[in-house]
Amino acid sequence: MQEGVVAMCGADGAATVEPIARAIAAARANGVMVIHVPLEYRTGSPESNPRTRGNPFTRQFQQGMPAGRIHQALTPAGDDLIVASKRASPFIGNDLELLLRAQGVRRLALAGLGTSGVVLATFIAAADLDYELVVLRDGCADPSPDLHRLLFEIVFSRRAEAITVDEWAATLA
Repeated sequence: MQEGVVAMCGADGAATVEPIARAIAAARANGVMVIHVPLEYRTGSPESNPRTRGNPFTRQFQQGMPAGRIHQALTPAGDDLIVASKRASPFIGNDLELLLRAQGVRRLALAGLGTSGVVLATFIAAADLDYELVVLRDGCADPSPDLHRLLFEIVFSRRAEAITVDEWAATLA
């Protein structure tokens, strides 16, 4: 949920900001750890292999670039953690898994842009690591509405709870 990603996703991306803000507020109010995982490359993007198609956003999301800022409505606060990612899966190239295991986390609620990219990559990696998963329907968007719908109806619903932010927040109280 970085400024540049929300802007690239247009109205659908912007529509996810408010539900995600509600999810973050509910998590904080109930003592649930909030982790922001922005895409962030070093200057020059040495993490991006020039021989592969790689990530087309490497220049926009180099350290310090405006597009890489976490959306202002979702600014990290208090005990929130920030774990920079170099790939679609937030479990590659950082200490996210170590932080989750150290804190005894077994259940993850996923939200973000885009459903067929970062959310799907996170879902697959987290499922393989045996986390219990919740994917927040109104906290995700994708440039392809059909692909977004397909992922929720067929993929996510088979291995996770696919529910709204409000439904998830009600489970925390």
